[in-house]
Amino acid sequence: MGKVSVFCCLSGCTPESAQALINDFAFADTEGRSGALVIDAVRTIISDDEREGQQDVTIIGAVDENGKLVSDVDGPLDGLTKQAALQIPDALLRVISHCWMGDDWYYGLVAPPDPMAPYLVAYGANIVVQSASLPILSRATGGRMTPQRLWRLAMWHGFSEGRDRDVFDGIDYGEVVVGIDKYMRPTPGIDDLLGLETIGDLERIKMEIIHKGKFWIWMRPDRRVVFNIS
Repeated sequence: MGKVSVFCCLSGCTPESAQALINDFAFADTEGRSGALVIDAVRTIISDDEREGQQDVTIIGAVDENGKLVSDVDGPLDGLTKQAALQIPDALLRVISHCWMGDDWYYGLVAPPDPMAPYLVAYGANIVVQSASLPILSRATGGRMTPQRLWRLAMWHGFSEGRDRDVFDGIDYGEVVVGIDKYMRPTPGIDDLLGLETIGDLERIKMEIIHKGKFWIWMRPDRRVVFNIS
């Protein structure tokens, strides 16, 4: 099975962005160029708090009469039809908070908060959102958009019927769309991270990665991004 990429249907972001930024630098560093300031900048940007916020996700899905998720790793590969999904009552919907990226994320699986089998999110009737995005959505809609309503909206858009359905049609996700791909681009505005070493200043390199490199589009949504270093 090849790599699978999954994105939050609210923010368009993905928990793998922090690791992807590290991987991009590591790949560039194989060319043997010095990049001490750049790697320090990357490590500072991807703090424990930032990584935790990016990788903490919530799963919203439907269960059967036995309390088992309708879409799981042992279930059918063809998902549910849109009509069948929309007939599922709210009583059978589950919101599973504080899941995380885990070791099997690249196979379309999310690690649960407790030691159980991973949840399938690459296709089927489970949707994944960054946990920090849900309170923002609730506040922005005066509490009207609940996780259950979000799930129904995703089903109405056909998320349960096929693969590679992560974001909603007709919604402007802004600049994040430039990095959405099977192999997501952590810094779509910069091709050569190591070239930033010539700036010679750690804080300015950080700002270049975040802003010119557009890493800010992937950062956790409940934190303010600094737009200057004055």
